[in-house]
Amino acid sequence: MGPHHPIDEALLERLPTDESAAGDEAHKPCGAKIKVEQQGAVPELLEALARVEERDNRAETMAPLMTGVGIVALIVAVAMGALFANVPAGIVAAIVGVFGLIAAWAYRTEDVSDRQLAAICTVLSTFASELRPKRPVNLAADFTGLEKTPATKDGARKIYRHDWLRLELPLADGTTARIQASSSLKRKSRAKRKYTKHKDQVSDQLTIQLIPPKGKRLSAEGKTPRPQLDGLTLTRAQVKPRQATFTFRSRSPLRRVHGRGGWSLMSAGDLIDGHKVVAAVIQSYKATATAHRGAA
Repeated sequence: MGPHHPIDEALLERLPTDESAAGDEAHKPCGAKIKVEQQGAVPELLEALARVEERDNRAETMAPLMTGVGIVALIVAVAMGALFANVPAGIVAAIVGVFGLIAAWAYRTEDVSDRQLAAICTVLSTFASELRPKRPVNLAADFTGLEKTPATKDGARKIYRHDWLRLELPLADGTTARIQASSSLKRKSRAKRKYTKHKDQVSDQLTIQLIPPKGKRLSAEGKTPRPQLDGLTLTRAQVKPRQATFTFRSRSPLRRVHGRGGWSLMSAGDLIDGHKVVAAVIQSYKATATAHRGAA
């Protein structure tokens, strides 16, 4: 956008190659209640996110372990009381079982979306060298699970919507890039005899806002450029003198089903990952650059 340090598609070559778009959400909803709101340099933000990852890894290991301990202990408690008439031992086993299930629930509140966490880390790491020195980055990441947010009803479906990322990057040429990401979940539920069947559709929305340096303006004349991205559909492109806005949506949703045997993936869809966010910023930046001019 400016002559000092324009960003370009070469940044895409720095991206990791093993990032999964669907991540753990392909198998189950995430039940975290973790937020990160921090202002600072990229290394400080990555350190804070590393702590979130540690809690997530612990939760993914311990939650199923404690669930198994709880269930086995409760089975033992019933057996002790009913078959062996050993009430004291049955009470102890019941206490262990309840404790195990409570501990499993507590660990699940630290189970964040691996996809969202990886996307934020990828964006920060990729743009770290493109930022204005001594200018802080603003990060607000909300890893609350979609199911933990208020729902609205649309006929037989419940709809959940959650804004999970707000990130402000001060680019080296003076441009400010604001990144906002949200997810929506549409769920159909049907009660069966021994379980409830869920059919989920998860999709994402990504908004990139670019604010020119102080004393500069964007030209709103002519046709607004429309960046194209794999897996994302551009739904809005607007250039005003002091702000350009580009909004993208998942081209196809993630589809999963919960049945008697648990969650299963039907289609991974086109959810947001770090690659898509970086590409969206770059393409929006390039589109806006053609409209850049000095202040009148």
